[in-house]
Amino acid sequence: MKNSMKLILITLIVGLALGCASTRSVPMTVHSDPLGAIVLMQTGYEDGTQSDWIMLGNSPMQITRNFGTKSTTSVSLRVIKEGYFEQIKTWDIGDFLSENKEQGRVVWVPHLVESRAGN
Repeated sequence: MKNSMKLILITLIVGLALGCASTRSVPMTVHSDPLGAIVLMQTGYEDGTQSDWIMLGNSPMQITRNFGTKSTTSVSLRVIKEGYFEQIKTWDIGDFLSENKEQGRVVWVPHLVESRAGN
C-alpha cells in the first residue's frame, strides 16, 4: 500500500510540474520583401537584460522556438539585407503569445526600404 501511494504521489507531482511548464513553443514565419534577408532574434528579460542577437536563417523562413514565459518580457525580430535599411519589430511577450494563440503562429512581413547610400 505504501509503494502504490508513493507512486501516485510521484505521478501527481510530475504531472503538475509538466502541466505548469513555463516554456511555450511558438512557430514563427518571416517573409521579407525582397526575399533573402537575414533574420535575427533577441529576447528581453525582467531584470532588464537582453540576449545576444541570434541568427534564425534567411527569409522566407518558418521556425519554431521555445520561450520561457516567466522571465521573458519581450521578443524582437530583426531583418538585414545588403543595400536595404534594417528593420526591427518588438513584441511585448503578452502580445507575442496572443498573436500565436489567435493565428497559430507569429507572422512578420517586413517590406525593406532600399538605401541609397553611396549613390
